[in-house]
Amino acid sequence: MEIIIIDPLKQKIKQLLERGEENPLNQARTRYGTEEDIKLLIQTYDNSKTSSYKFVFIDFSPMVRPIERINAFLEHVNTNDIRKRPVLIISSEMVLQEIDKKFLGDQFPIPIIEISIFDGTVSRVFGGSKNDKTSYKDILKAFGANRTQKGSIRKLRLPYSEKVLTDILFVNNCLETASLKDPKISRSYLAGQYYKVMDNGMLVSCYVNLKKLGEEIQAMFDVGYELILYTMNYFIGDNNPLGSIDCFVVPNNTTLFLAAIVQSVLLIPVIAIDRLGPIPVLVPNNHALISSLREKRVIVLEHVIATGNEIDRTVQFLHQYNVKIIEIISLYNLEVGKSMLMTSDKIHSICKPKNALKYEYRSRFGTSVQ
Repeated sequence: MEIIIIDPLKQKIKQLLERGEENPLNQARTRYGTEEDIKLLIQTYDNSKTSSYKFVFIDFSPMVRPIERINAFLEHVNTNDIRKRPVLIISSEMVLQEIDKKFLGDQFPIPIIEISIFDGTVSRVFGGSKNDKTSYKDILKAFGANRTQKGSIRKLRLPYSEKVLTDILFVNNCLETASLKDPKISRSYLAGQYYKVMDNGMLVSCYVNLKKLGEEIQAMFDVGYELILYTMNYFIGDNNPLGSIDCFVVPNNTTLFLAAIVQSVLLIPVIAIDRLGPIPVLVPNNHALISSLREKRVIVLEHVIATGNEIDRTVQFLHQYNVKIIEIISLYNLEVGKSMLMTSDKIHSICKPKNALKYEYRSRFGTSVQ
């Protein structure tokens, strides 16, 4: 089943950042519903492509105040078009307080999914036309619900995030292959195809180069928003999941320009420790960096994990200064190898595109690393 997710929070945050507003996340969650907001929401909904029967989920679950002017959106989508059906996701009925009485109760024109504020599971589904109500099972299936398990916002968002992030690689030419047209690429022919030769001598079928996003502002923001959703645990619960950390740590400049978006929204410092090298050492007189890291509680953000060695260099470096690593979050994990210094429960990856990319990592002698 194909789905589309529209994020009003994302749209509002982007507007606020472009205007240089302070505390954009809090403003976006508490002040959504201007005429401009609803106009953009309607436009986004109308532009969502529907090649087949699809649900368009409008995720209001992060919102914590009543949504003004939501009636205008409901009036616009209140049709019986079965080719594209809107579904509102909320975490509290409070956000619907501004709705006209004619839209209340079981007569609500479109389906509503209510998410538990405590654990993110689906509390109930209500509203919609007769056709919508026969589709409740399909709607709940999109949330990962089955006979033994309740659906949840995480089960809806994670597969969608993986699709979004994988598509970004293809659309924005972030995949470097051993193209014969590029004389700058070192390549090797093996088993009937060309491979790109990496600096360590290993061969890869393609190389994920997120630096290409530097020229694509919207794509950078899309990636940054996926990081924000994940680090904020999809806004499940009342508590700030990042309240106990001192900063984010990024081990390279590529991750830094993506983390800058996260920092501007979450208002948590980002510290870069670029160019660690095979043996992670720091110039002893870099007192400012050392003091900013020593004995801090951090989350490490990584743009791509391949062999796991990328993580180990960072961990080895941070342990020198008694840094407490709460977790490591990577955008992409190519699943070639695993970290030797961090347990798997501390490493979380949003997108694992190995199969979608048909990614191979092998030696010059023909040995493929699985």
